[in-house]
Amino acid sequence: MTSGPGHSAEIPPSVPAPASAAPLQTPRLAALDAVRGLAVLGAALIHALIATDVWNSVPQTWWKGLLNIGFRSFTPAFFLVFGIMLELVYVRQAETGTPFAGRLLWRAWLCWLGFAAGAVTAAIFGHLSVYQLATALLMVGDAPWTSVLRFYSIVLVLVIGLVGLRLRWGTAVPWVLLATIWLLSPLVAIVPWPLSGPGEPLRFLWGSTFGNPPIWVGGSVWHNLTLVAMGMILGCGFRERLRQGLSPFPMRLAFLLAAGCLLVTGVCAMFQDPVVLLRSYAGDRMALRSGHHPVYYAVGGFSALLLLGMMFRLVRRDGGFLGEVGRRSLVVFSVSGVLLNMVPVGLTCGLRYGALLTFLQMAVLVGLVAALRWRDRVRS
Repeated sequence: MTSGPGHSAEIPPSVPAPASAAPLQTPRLAALDAVRGLAVLGAALIHALIATDVWNSVPQTWWKGLLNIGFRSFTPAFFLVFGIMLELVYVRQAETGTPFAGRLLWRAWLCWLGFAAGAVTAAIFGHLSVYQLATALLMVGDAPWTSVLRFYSIVLVLVIGLVGLRLRWGTAVPWVLLATIWLLSPLVAIVPWPLSGPGEPLRFLWGSTFGNPPIWVGGSVWHNLTLVAMGMILGCGFRERLRQGLSPFPMRLAFLLAAGCLLVTGVCAMFQDPVVLLRSYAGDRMALRSGHHPVYYAVGGFSALLLLGMMFRLVRRDGGFLGEVGRRSLVVFSVSGVLLNMVPVGLTCGLRYGALLTFLQMAVLVGLVAALRWRDRVRS
């Protein structure tokens, strides 16, 4: 799905915003699109480097660790912006009586279609069996390189209730959600979910939703809501500043959240070896994310806040090409997943050939966005 220039920023799918969101049509808020555009291109790049075996060929050095830390800021940034837009668009619609549930369900459906396209491609090229394809399409299994679309197709349904709670109980809701996630996390980790044993059909569903059984490396839906809640908190600050006619970025609130992230990281470092934590975060195995460790979300949230603040300092007008990518993030990520799943099973690319494949994939994505932008300009 695509949208033309001038539309407000939303996490995929990107569609024209309703009239009630007119204040979002400001040049400064194009920074949200730019953050999302950078995040989707960064995620596509690291996925391509891994799929073509380039990244595994690079020795684990300090500079690779730094790059891993940078790459790991993109997914948290995506989720943070999603939370901001829940507040700026959907809570606002709910307050004015504008129907919003149908729009969220439509976006969830489109995200599922993008996920399904990647899953079908994976099955065609031998990455999934017929059984695995069926479980993926039923949302109780996964498909390579398209998991974020599966996440959104689930969360876009769940947040219908979250927006309703926010409307009823006010701005305390995201703070309560943030606390609830981590207060209940130890309990969630030991609940004997039904049909979750080895080989049982709901094992992946529970693992990817709550992190138990611990079989999913991508961060569970439950724990990733941490970043969505942080985004909603920031979104409240955005709305208040827009209401007052001020520059939209809520710097003090961002500093408060960043300080909280640093505090969590510092407390964890008091009980665990800081060097081990650093290596676990920056290493190729993504041990902290797969273990749903609070440091992953604290460092990821801090880096996402830093990225967001930088974009609000740098981005002007419509966000440029990054803003264009951000407005078409669903299309870009769906096509990226399809292309990656076309890489043959067991292909050993080597550094040079893998780098060439990576370059070609990124060129296709950039060319796609440029072509869609040109088409919209011709039509207008």
